[in-house]
Amino acid sequence: MIIFSVLSSIFGLVAKTITISSSGNEFLNSSYFSSNYIYREVASADYIIKNENKNSLGFALVNVFNAKKGKKYRYVYYVFSDSSIKRKALVRNSIFEGNLITGKTGTNIIAKNIKSVDSTVNDEIIKLNIEHELNGISKKYEIEIINRTFGEIK
Repeated sequence: MIIFSVLSSIFGLVAKTITISSSGNEFLNSSYFSSNYIYREVASADYIIKNENKNSLGFALVNVFNAKKGKKYRYVYYVFSDSSIKRKALVRNSIFEGNLITGKTGTNIIAKNIKSVDSTVNDEIIKLNIEHELNGISKKYEIEIINRTFGEIK
């Protein structure tokens, strides 16, 4: 009976350790992917503008490209909803007036199991504080991106 009790305790401890280790790997993978994805997209943007869409992180990225029928504008912005950071994007033939991006967007989930996101956006920096939560364990990380292209689209 004592041997069974000791073995079940050891197996319980091993299972808990594996769960914690797995959660740690999930945090690292998700935070690495999401932070690098957002960073690369911000760095490649032609313009960064304010965004006031519901649940938006406060900024939108604009890339201008030439098509056969004139200029096209790709708008990308991120939202925090349903415990996820989502990327929303759409392409238009014209510039949006104001800080709301409307129309049918494509949506991709960039990170799951997100507890909270706080963002600070100004003319000089985009700062995101993200908190992941998985299996009752929370981890926070911060992304800071120098904002080199904030302003009006020309």
